[in-house]
Amino acid sequence: MSIKRNFMFNSLLTASGYVFTLLTYPYISRVLGLSNVGIVNFVDGLINYFILFAM
Repeated sequence: MSIKRNFMFNSLLTASGYVFTLLTYPYISRVLGLSNVGIVNFVDGLINYFILFAM
């Protein structure tokens, strides 16, 4: 594959990740509530912190 095609697909994948997050976050925060979203974000940050040391 060419570099242009790889760049296009990589950009599309990155942009779709951002769009998916922007579309799903309001729904998740409404379903879980603010305090539970905070707990989920805290646990996610904690897991990512330990993944950093596991690598």
